[in-house]
Amino acid sequence: MVRKILNWSEKQTEIQLLPLAAVNGARVLAKVRVADALEIANSGITSEEYSYALKAHFDFLICDKNDMPLFAVEFDGPTHGAPRQIRNDLLKDSLCRKLGLPVLRANWNHLTKRYRRTTPLSWLVETWFLSRAFDDAQEAGHVPFEEGFDPSSIVMTPEDRNRPSPFPFDLAVEARAEMKALHKAGKIADPAASWHVGRDNQEALHGFACVRINEDSGVKVTSGMRAQLLSRDLLPLLLGDILVCELLEHLRAVLSESGRAEPLTTMYQQARYHMKRYWPVASFAYGGNPCLATWEQRSAARMG
Repeated sequence: MVRKILNWSEKQTEIQLLPLAAVNGARVLAKVRVADALEIANSGITSEEYSYALKAHFDFLICDKNDMPLFAVEFDGPTHGAPRQIRNDLLKDSLCRKLGLPVLRANWNHLTKRYRRTTPLSWLVETWFLSRAFDDAQEAGHVPFEEGFDPSSIVMTPEDRNRPSPFPFDLAVEARAEMKALHKAGKIADPAASWHVGRDNQEALHGFACVRINEDSGVKVTSGMRAQLLSRDLLPLLLGDILVCELLEHLRAVLSESGRAEPLTTMYQQARYHMKRYWPVASFAYGGNPCLATWEQRSAARMG
């Protein structure tokens, strides 16, 4: 008796991966055995890792035109919280880290949450390919080596004919414009959101963002993102944009009286707790906001 290769969630993941890979000259392969994608013989891995590689598979393997693996994509559903599955995920991550294969671990929010008509999964895959093209351009001498890759600075790509909005990878550009307009109209005290992203001991990211409505109250949101072996340096930028977008949704609810604001004193305490608990990675602080105005100084002090 035969059975489906992909479950429903994996199929939704594949649907998003296929066009992104195709436009970059890559292929999406499903259910590839780990030992067929990684050279495990005489690799120095442990006996447990070796045994696991022979039995386990990747949900999806993205390969170049020569069938060389580029990165893997794993969909982590509800069962990935079970102790045995957690152990298996750690083994797979360890193998990929040791043998040089990036892995993107996606969950339901990566597939379904949309910011400016794209999902976190799509954003991460697209920017990974763009970062490779950027590196190639630097190697060829077309881009100065002192210039870093910043997806939010990309005005348009050749595939943007169906996505006419400029700066397609700046997911919060419209949210920031709306907040600025609300400030100009006198509805909120700050013209921009302040946000901070920190990292814990397991490399997961934790974000906090807020904006003042008046001198007594404001709105805040928190969000997080698990550690990734793919696009690690881009994750704080993505989470920062997500924080601003989600903050705007909460702000709209408060201004329409369907949500509640918080006292600034409470927000300030929460901001200080966040800074103290997580190692600073990225932040933006609007100088007039007393909750976060000192984040840059505090982050610099901790880094020192």
